Amino acid sequence: MNLPVLALLAAGPTPTELPFPAWVYGAVMFALLMLSLLITLGFASKGKELPADPQSHH
Repeated sequence: MNLPVLALLAAGPTPTELPFPAWVYGAVMFALLMLSLLITLGFASKGKELPADPQSHH
């Protein structure tokens, strides 16, 4: 058996402090997800444009 690994598992997680408050991480993640959603919706509407009319003049 691998005793050092078992000793680490038995000790449990060590508490670490985040460099920023938790709400900052939430706000940043929310902003990134909203940005990616808007980019995705922008590209999704590209396919719904009508094709150019070859008979039209500039």
